[in-house]
Amino acid sequence: MNNIIYIWENFMPVIHLAALFGILLAVCCYLGFILGEEAIIASKIRNYRYLAFLLFLFALLLRLEAAMRSEGFETDLSCFAAWAERMYTTGASGFYSPEVFTDYPPGYMYVLWLIGGLRRLLDIPYSSPLHLTLLKLPAILCDLACGWLLYREAAGRLSVSQALFLCAAYLYNPVILLNSAVWGQVDSVFTLFLLLMCLALVKGRLLPAYIAFCAGLLLKPQMLIFSPVLLAGIMDQVFLHGFSLRRLGKNLLSALLSLAGTLCLCLPFGMDNVWRQYFSTVESYPYAAVNACNLWGMLGLNWVSQDNTFLGISYRLYGYAFILLIVVMILSVSLRHGDDREKYPFLAAVLILTLFTFSVRMHERYLYPGLILLLLAFIYRPVKAVWFCYGSFSLLHFYNTAYVLFFYEPENYDRKAPLLLLVSAGMLITVFLLHRYAVPEYFSGTVLYIPRAGHISPDDAADPASLNGGSHRCAPRPSGKAPSCTGTDLIWMAVITFV
Repeated sequence: MNNIIYIWENFMPVIHLAALFGILLAVCCYLGFILGEEAIIASKIRNYRYLAFLLFLFALLLRLEAAMRSEGFETDLSCFAAWAERMYTTGASGFYSPEVFTDYPPGYMYVLWLIGGLRRLLDIPYSSPLHLTLLKLPAILCDLACGWLLYREAAGRLSVSQALFLCAAYLYNPVILLNSAVWGQVDSVFTLFLLLMCLALVKGRLLPAYIAFCAGLLLKPQMLIFSPVLLAGIMDQVFLHGFSLRRLGKNLLSALLSLAGTLCLCLPFGMDNVWRQYFSTVESYPYAAVNACNLWGMLGLNWVSQDNTFLGISYRLYGYAFILLIVVMILSVSLRHGDDREKYPFLAAVLILTLFTFSVRMHERYLYPGLILLLLAFIYRPVKAVWFCYGSFSLLHFYNTAYVLFFYEPENYDRKAPLLLLVSAGMLITVFLLHRYAVPEYFSGTVLYIPRAGHISPDDAADPASLNGGSHRCAPRPSGKAPSCTGTDLIWMAVITFV
């Protein structure tokens, strides 16, 4: 208990300062984004490539410094270190064993095999700062890769200066840096493939979307959470628009090839072992919440069995009901905006943020992918409410994650700690604002300005006719009237969701 008090007194000021930096970063990047099209700024910043290089270089150096100085979350890094050694010594065929604790699927084990080999090759002392940094390196590199994808997508649709501000808002977000470089978790690795899936859906390329989804599933079972978004893309691009047996067969073949590739990567581990691993991971942590600041956290139910009841109904069933309602809502919104390919990142963000808030068995880090998805959605539709939600969720997620990283001790855990209850209440309020303002504004075309490729004068931007001449790729348009969602549609969505 004395250790908790000491850490609280010494770390909380640093956490508050980092949170304040995150707020200032969000505000400054937003203002820079708004002013990013102004000629006065554009005229002063000539060499954007040089600035982008410095932006990414400093982000990398900052992460490496933080990784060297932080021991990370001991439980996670100890597991990664031990698994890396086991993969290198026993190989894939002998990795999974009832005698050894493992809760990750095969995908990341290939990465750890490489890390184990590099440690041996370079003769890096086990558990040394350099070894811990090596374990954090894949997540750090995926941070930069996610930032690069954001920058590239934004630079193609907005001004390059705006792309830099958007990229900075992600790369220097304290919670993004905390997750990979300080904690040592690998959420950015599977988030990279989630981002690739959404980008492929926006571009109408289902084969890369299948591949990215399967790759993410190989890395973390949480990729299954986003299967409704992939399903929405399949419904839109295969069944609802230009349906033909040839297109159906082509996509079915693409999906089967992606699945076959996934199975091939699992074969060295033994399919029986892989199936047991997936099912045991999915069934692990049977609690209402696992350090998550959400509805269940606000009720003081962290680490309380999901089989406990309220009004005779278990928390598990309440959670499943929330999941069903959220998935049906996502698919319903997708149907109403069937012609809109820019909806997928936003739907994925709404899905994970809402599920995190209301579903059972949520860990504190499950909200993580929602942040970059909000930024990607903002690139396509610069809506004020979306940026506000990004900043708010970043702040709340930072406090939730930092609390677990620095103050979590099972024997002294206080599930009703004031900070946890306050952050949980903030999460519920922000999710309400997301649905009350961001969702309707995103689909109504209420944007800050017209996204466009390259620089356009304000006069041209104000003239709708100038935007329809074919040279500008992203002129906003009203969503238009989508096909109505009939009772039969809802029944089919419920059946698909249940399956």
